[in-house]
Amino acid sequence: MIQWSGYRRRVVFLVILLALLCLPGAVSQAQGPGVDVLIYKVDTADFPTMQVYSSPRVEGQVLPDLTPEEFRIYENGTNKAIDDVRKERIGTQVAIVLDASGSFNLPGVTDPGKKRINEAVDAIDELILNKEAMWLDLDNRTDKLMLMAPTGSNSFEVMQDWTDAYTTIHNAAYPLQPVKGDTPLLKMLQEAMKRMKDLPEYRERAKFLLVFSDGIDRISAQDISDVLKRADSLGVTILSVKMGPANAGEGKNLQRLAEETNGAYIVYAGPESLAPLYSVIRSQAHQYILTYQSAIKTSGDHAVQVGVVQDGREYQSEPYSFPIFVKPPEVFIANPNSIQKDPKNPEPMDGMVIKRITNDWKMDLADIEPKSMPVRVIVRFPDEHPRDIVEVIYAVNGKVLAKLPPTQSFIWDFTKLPLGENDLTLVVRVRDVLGLEGESDPTRVKVIVSRPEPPTNSVIMGTAPGRKGNELLLLDDAGRTIASTTVAEDETFQFANLGEGTYTIKDVTATDGQNVIGPFQVDGTQQFQVPEDQTFPPPPIVEPPRDIWYWLLMALALFALGFSAFVYWKRPQAVMSGLSTVTAAVQEMTQPFRPRRGMQYQASASLVPILDDAGTRGKPIPLPAQSVFIGRDPARAQITFADPTVSRLHARIVEESDGVFLLYDEGSSSGTYVNEVPVTHEPVRLNAGDIIEFGRVRVIFVPEADAEVTEPFIPTR
Repeated sequence: MIQWSGYRRRVVFLVILLALLCLPGAVSQAQGPGVDVLIYKVDTADFPTMQVYSSPRVEGQVLPDLTPEEFRIYENGTNKAIDDVRKERIGTQVAIVLDASGSFNLPGVTDPGKKRINEAVDAIDELILNKEAMWLDLDNRTDKLMLMAPTGSNSFEVMQDWTDAYTTIHNAAYPLQPVKGDTPLLKMLQEAMKRMKDLPEYRERAKFLLVFSDGIDRISAQDISDVLKRADSLGVTILSVKMGPANAGEGKNLQRLAEETNGAYIVYAGPESLAPLYSVIRSQAHQYILTYQSAIKTSGDHAVQVGVVQDGREYQSEPYSFPIFVKPPEVFIANPNSIQKDPKNPEPMDGMVIKRITNDWKMDLADIEPKSMPVRVIVRFPDEHPRDIVEVIYAVNGKVLAKLPPTQSFIWDFTKLPLGENDLTLVVRVRDVLGLEGESDPTRVKVIVSRPEPPTNSVIMGTAPGRKGNELLLLDDAGRTIASTTVAEDETFQFANLGEGTYTIKDVTATDGQNVIGPFQVDGTQQFQVPEDQTFPPPPIVEPPRDIWYWLLMALALFALGFSAFVYWKRPQAVMSGLSTVTAAVQEMTQPFRPRRGMQYQASASLVPILDDAGTRGKPIPLPAQSVFIGRDPARAQITFADPTVSRLHARIVEESDGVFLLYDEGSSSGTYVNEVPVTHEPVRLNAGDIIEFGRVRVIFVPEADAEVTEPFIPTR
């Protein structure tokens, strides 16, 4: 028994000790009221930047001058860093219920010469007209007011619906007359709270019922409970003003309505007595706007909480639920050429063909234009929440080529592609600040790399004026005949399939002794053009030998002359007529045709420039001669283009005797093309509507007989 007694004493001592240890905390909590933290709104318009509208209150007053360090934000239970905190006057909703029963005809409290109804109007004017206290936002009119009053013992009327023209409240209240007997106060309170929802933004601001009544209890306890439930569901605070003397037992229901909705209750003693009520309205018109960056990655309902730290303790709001629609970004690869034409609706790059072509077999593949191309990426957000992109990944044929920030452009390099048709597939993937990734559709691009094969032998070409049809021999450095050819109709000749060596050319048909040119050194890989100053000279004009036939013809001529003189002596008129006829006939048969002085070549074909990719045509350019040079240098070409891809002497068009037009490439650097087929060593016959390319310059060939041709060859690009 003694042991149990000692045990009990120790237990009692421990209980008392624990109570003493807990006592300072209990006293600390009892020293001041708690903080009510409310959330009115979560703004997702600039998602993922979020704005939370919150109102931390103590006894109905919003805490002033809180710093970001005193706030906490929890998104779906995770603490988030706060970017910014600011306080703004958002405004309130105040439904004024003027319970003007018969007692409002009694003398007022502040001035016996006034009725209580007049004191109630004065109380309303204090709220809506006091520019010093600024109970309402008289400048920006962010507060919304409504006035309701009874019209009978069981009827009422909205004297002024929701308005920010505050003087209309005074105008509606001033002519009111109290009703006889009781009023439907309960119905007015319920209807006033119901009409809170008439404003679209009613959830986003503090809501008040401002009740002016005589305080005579005409509402049952059950009715009071119904009003309180409705006020709690809507977040309505009730501010009660008892008009008349503070009689014992009166105003209990008014006081209960105020206390259980965290409102305030006073007995009217003049406009200055309303300050405790109206300061609550002014205070709760302000809200703190907290900005933070969301990490939400999925659509649906989410929750946020706001915490406020005061005196070492954190007070948290109830979770505020809000919906959000979130989708990964969409990626679109645009054709860079179409962006310049229509930036808002560019064409896709898919199916694009890029040609890298040169006629110079010596050119390095890396130097063929175009060497590269910028990739234009357009990112769209189907959830209509634009946000920052943190990384862009470019992959070709499954291999990642670059990972770049969105501020850096990607230049697609073509210099390492081999000869032939390169079928490439480009995919671009982006990642946004939320970590969501979007990927483009596979974009197919064909890059054609073309360069002629290096020649395996040399060609010697030249001209032989006046030696058409003559036989030429090609001799090596030992004098041996390597090949033979005949001078063509256009007085040109050519020896092909030659290896490296030294060669001379001999005209075996010539009889003038000037029948050898050379020697010429060739390296086995080039086309050798015999210089004009080293080619065959024109053969001299040789007088025919004066043999017996010459003298015979001279004798006949003298005889004819003597006979003519004899006939003229006998019949001079007949002789002169016959002589004129013969002379004309002889001249017609023997004299060659010579053009009249001033006569010009008549252009029988034209080149029509193509000005842009849409096929817009320029003014036709007639061919001014039978043989026309085209280039960039006006001193060497009859038709010139200023484009840098056109060589100084680029190409030549020759009209043959039968009206056939031939196109020659004069060794241009960027090549000559007919309907996208390169012109090589052999000339190309031109047809109506052919598209000729001199570098980047494009023209349509139009013969005179086909001047009306409107549909040229359209290449596949």
